[in-house]
Amino acid sequence: VADNSRVILLSMTSATAGSATVVYTGGNRLYGLAFSPNGDLFFAEDGAKRVLMLRASDNTVVRVAGGGSGGNMGWNNNGDGGPATNAVLNGAKDVAIAADGSLIVPSGNEKECALILAKP
Repeated sequence: VADNSRVILLSMTSATAGSATVVYTGGNRLYGLAFSPNGDLFFAEDGAKRVLMLRASDNTVVRVAGGGSGGNMGWNNNGDGGPATNAVLNGAKDVAIAADGSLIVPSGNEKECALILAKP
């Protein structure tokens, strides 16, 4: 579950019981949640213009894309062909995982999407 500034993992032991663990705080306008096949959780942080991943193996949050400033989704030599962490994202309003494991990030202000290819 994500609200404006936190990601909370819910662990349900039955239909009415379980626990909640806050795994990320201090976010700036969090949007979208997508799980990869291995259980990693991706989420967009629009205010910081980046995409973060909660690693399923150890509950560590790492930046996987963006983090620059301004620009339009990484075009114009701001990320094309290079590491996704060097890309400039003009907002990040959602995330989706493609069938091949690639990450799709729609722009916050443009009519474009960033495609972050899965590792082979």
